[in-house]
Formats: sequence, structure tokens, C-alpha cells
Amino acid sequence: MPITKRLTRNAQYKTFSKGHIMKTKAAVILAALATASVASADIIIDDWSTDHGPYNPSNGWNQTQAGNMLGDLRRTFIQNAGSQDGEVSGEVSNDRLRFSATNGARNFFTTYWDGPDRQGTVPYDFSEGGENDRFRLDTYNTTNNTSAIVVVKFSDGTFANANFDFDARVGPHSGATEIMFSSFAGATDWSNVEWVALDLGIQADVGGEASVTVGTFSVVPAPASAMLLGLAGLATTKRRR
Repeated sequence: MPITKRLTRNAQYKTFSKGHIMKTKAAVILAALATASVASADIIIDDWSTDHGPYNPSNGWNQTQAGNMLGDLRRTFIQNAGSQDGEVSGEVSNDRLRFSATNGARNFFTTYWDGPDRQGTVPYDFSEGGENDRFRLDTYNTTNNTSAIVVVKFSDGTFANANFDFDARVGPHSGATEIMFSSFAGATDWSNVEWVALDLGIQADVGGEASVTVGTFSVVPAPASAMLLGLAGLATTKRRR
């Protein structure tokens, strides 16, 4: 083959190879961007994959369940307050927490992840080195007004609590909702959390019904942080023990 043609083909091959590599890198970056939301510093508190309940007055409304959640143990407390002739009910099944109230019943449903002795377990670093800055419910579907509060106890003995966004609480609401760490007045050190609780409440109208469905409860980073973590491939979704 003439030298000129050989050089031309070599140049074309190098150009193709360089372009192919650039396209491959671009594809990898796009794939990382697409998966950044899951390749993050998420700490799953409870994905409700461990069934619990159903709850009824005969069991005293207070149950514990060992399984796949923060600290390997979930404690629930449900009560009927200020009811007319209504009833309350609830359960964890099919990866969801569900509870409801009827005919004027006011239902409070609190879930604690506070260990077998209610004193917490090892300190948890919810901040993940400063990456995480909020709690998130990936599903929060309601048919009526609700109260939704996260309570945190820190290792120094202090407590802090905050409400979910107002728009999610006035209901009805469908979709995800979040609470920023910055909303917790008196919060001390997010790298030393002893236990956490999720307190939900609903009020049914007389003659009516109200319900709440809750999905995965987790601690997550800001969206920009999640993207950077995804691009760098620094972490995968974690479940803390």
C-alpha cells in the first residue's frame, strides 16, 4: 500500500478512535447524571419492607418489630384521641405505612427507631460528612389535613423537632415531601444522632374518613450533592444497622 494512503488511513483511525472515546466518556457522564439520584449518600431509616400490624385496640396500640430498618427495630404507637364513634386502624404492608380514622376520630401514629431499650443504639452520622441536609418521605399521600413531625434525639441528650412543609400538611397531598435539617430549632450535631421518630396525625370529619399512606423514610443530600456523588461514584445507597 502506498505510504500516502497508509498515513491517511492511520489518521482516519486515530480520528475515529478519539471521537469514539469522547462519545464513550460522554455516555458515561450522562449515565452517571441519570443515576445520581440513587447513587448518593442516602440513609434509609425505613422502607417499610418489614410488615407490621395490623394494629387494633386489643394489642394496646404499642408494638415492636425487628427487621430491615434503622437499628434493626421499629416501635409503633397508635392512639385514638377525641373520637366520636369513629375508629382508627393502621398497618405496615406492601412497602407502605398506612393508617386511617373514621367518623370524628383523631388518629396519632408515631414510629420510633430508638433501639430495644428505647435509649437508642450507636450514634448515627446523619450528615454523612456534610453531604446530607434533609429528611425525605418518597411518598406522602393524604386525604385530609395532617400533622407530620420528625423528632430527633442527639447523643448529648438534647432533642429537636420540625414539621413537614405546610403544603404537605394542609392536604390532600400526593407525592414526596421533605424536612430540612435547618428547620430543626435547637439541633446540635447531625453526626451524632441517638434516635429518630416520625409522628403523624389525622382528623376525620364526623361521618367521614381520613387516611395517610407513607413511603420510604430516609435522610438524603441536596440534589446538587447527589449529582456530584453520582458523577464521582463515591457512594451507594446505605442501610444503617
